[in-house]
Amino acid sequence: MKQLIEALLNAQAEFTTVVKDKENPFFHSKYADLATIVEMAQPILTKNKLAIVQFPSYELGGEGFVETLVTRLVHESGEYIESKMLLLLVKKDPQAQGSAITYARRYAYSSILGIVTDDDDDGNLASTPVKTVAKRPTRKPPETKPPESKEPGSSEIKLISPAQTKLLHSLISRCGFDKDTAHGYATAIIEREFTSSKELTSQEAAKVIQSMINDLEVVK
Repeated sequence: MKQLIEALLNAQAEFTTVVKDKENPFFHSKYADLATIVEMAQPILTKNKLAIVQFPSYELGGEGFVETLVTRLVHESGEYIESKMLLLLVKKDPQAQGSAITYARRYAYSSILGIVTDDDDDGNLASTPVKTVAKRPTRKPPETKPPESKEPGSSEIKLISPAQTKLLHSLISRCGFDKDTAHGYATAIIEREFTSSKELTSQEAAKVIQSMINDLEVVK
């Protein structure tokens, strides 16, 4: 991949930081949309004989076929590199699929090129006190002992499943939560303290996941 790497090095020398100029009014977070990133990068890629191709695909995973996004950086010589990103859909419908593809394209496009995005707060962050915004109010003083969530006929508590963990992490990312915000959100929903998502029961995880899905529906 000698020619591709040389062209990519030249392109990266010209890339500029992309300002996060779009705002999610529900989660009060900023982001750079795909169009803004492409507008900066496309002329530089063309100049260096590079192009990016992105398309959805399917792969056979542990639980059957899963949807992925393939991102391929190609050079006019025919050399290329590619990455695959799992598409995690909140619901099985065209709108959720389109949303997941657009979301994945934005991150995969920047990642394969090494493009950096940054906040545009016009100096406000450096000149104003830091404020903590609670996403959801705590309904009552949290407990420390997890409630029982047992399978019928079983004496063991059923903890969060790998599938629930994967979906939960995807939803946290889509909601724009950092680690502390996600922890506070989940604590308010299940009404008890915990230190890791691995401590959640399957029933608790389901409640948090459903709440996040409902909030994302409000944003739409």
